[in-house]
Amino acid sequence: MSSTARSNGQEVPDLIPDILPNGSICLLSGPAHSGKTALIASLLGEWRETGQIFGRTAPWPRAVVLLASDHKIAHNQGRWLARAGVSDCVRTYSLRDDADFTWAWLRTAQGRRKALDHYLLKMALLQGTLLIPDPLALFVAGKMGDYNDVAIGLGEIGQAIAKYGVTIWGTAHTAKQLDDPKKTYKRPIDRVLGSGGQVGFGETSMNLTMPDEDHPYYQLYIDPPMIPPFEINLRRTDDGLFAIFEGVVDASQNAAQDRPTQIAWLLTNTPLTTKEWCRQSVEKFRIRRTQFFEHVKVLRDTRGTVVKEGKLWRLRPPS
Repeated sequence: MSSTARSNGQEVPDLIPDILPNGSICLLSGPAHSGKTALIASLLGEWRETGQIFGRTAPWPRAVVLLASDHKIAHNQGRWLARAGVSDCVRTYSLRDDADFTWAWLRTAQGRRKALDHYLLKMALLQGTLLIPDPLALFVAGKMGDYNDVAIGLGEIGQAIAKYGVTIWGTAHTAKQLDDPKKTYKRPIDRVLGSGGQVGFGETSMNLTMPDEDHPYYQLYIDPPMIPPFEINLRRTDDGLFAIFEGVVDASQNAAQDRPTQIAWLLTNTPLTTKEWCRQSVEKFRIRRTQFFEHVKVLRDTRGTVVKEGKLWRLRPPS
């Protein structure tokens, strides 16, 4: 399969082979406050440092620009970029930092188109730029729940970025999901808030899933148009960035039902204090504090799989 696209009659390599086609609109969705911005910063940091992203070799884009609309750069996106070590090579702009931006534009479809044009002109984007709208929905003209409006809105965005030779990798929120698996979309990318047209009329779709009872790690589901979908298991580091989850999930232990094993997984990559281990266990596995300490007793006294050294709990090394 060719990993190039045509721009102004010339072959232009995809920004990321098979994942981010040149001139495309790609989307990363996930629940609010799940870490989407931190994930993008983490991936950019890896890309910049190693020349690798999603397991593929890709040269750093001619320019990377992050467009924020939900936060001031100094309060959110800027901090994540700094932690990932890419502040010096990612340009940023936030509507909330722009004293001249007319927020009333976003009330109408015509105004949303005007807002995007205002931004594209203001930033003087170079051909080959990777543009990261965080989130993208505010610039889609029309109602996000209307299939036709979304299709038209993405088509208009596609025309706008084609003038500049820009590729979009935007973020989106997912809709609220019920615990009942029969009432939850099976494909993570279909959980995007609003019309499914966002998936159908875009290129690669991604979804970030938070840890739950079935997996004690974050999952990044990636569904490109030309290759089979795949998943990457992730964990949060002490500074909040993302790294590959290297733990092993042993199905023979019936982990989905074995709560002590689940909370032990939280120690796979880093030791934790009792307070932090308890907090993560209660938050991620919906257990009570009393249950947490019962499970710890099983892990320490019955199975001998965890040990406390000083103030930190860690997995006991195999004998």
